[in-house]
Amino acid sequence: MAAVGSPLERLLAKVEFDTNGGCWLIPGAGRPQLKIDGKRHLAARASWIIHFGPIPDGMEVLHWCDVACCVRPTHLWLGTQSDNIRDCVSKGRWVQGMARKRLEGATPRRTMTKARRAAAFERAGGLCQGCGCSLAAGFQADHVLPLGLGGKDEDHNIEALCIPCHGIKTKADIAQMAKAKRQRGMSEPRGPSRLKGRPFQKSHRKIPTRPFPKRSW
Repeated sequence: MAAVGSPLERLLAKVEFDTNGGCWLIPGAGRPQLKIDGKRHLAARASWIIHFGPIPDGMEVLHWCDVACCVRPTHLWLGTQSDNIRDCVSKGRWVQGMARKRLEGATPRRTMTKARRAAAFERAGGLCQGCGCSLAAGFQADHVLPLGLGGKDEDHNIEALCIPCHGIKTKADIAQMAKAKRQRGMSEPRGPSRLKGRPFQKSHRKIPTRPFPKRSW
């Protein structure tokens, strides 16, 4: 049976508006989904596609409000899985395991509040600091120098980028941080090898020998 109404109408039909936190909630068990152009998407990803357009490859739809069932577009932002882990750690929601190892040496991240995002938007004059287009359709506040490369989590190191420019910059930052990690690994002294070879065993097998032929001169 074909879906009735536009994707936005079908999304809003499922929403319950939270007057306290301002979230657009889709109640129910599990992770709600919505079909767009014959393909099912998680509700948050569907909301992003409806309001801002396609999601770049390798990017995830994350929540400023930390409410998984919220689909309000102003509560969503794009980031990588590493950004998601760093956000969890900075908010005290995940502080163990691989998250701690992956963020070792990175500058601690402050919460990107609405006020900080608004300040970045005003400093940019409403224009993308990457390509100069209007940020009316949505934007991301990103660090000019990534925290993983020693950048400071200060307002002067935050710029406003449109969604495509943010995706391009994120991919470049990830590649640069991976390169820096490889270079650090090459410069660190290596300890003794833990691999143990088999001990040398003396052979007891007798090797037959032949006498040298006698010379004829």
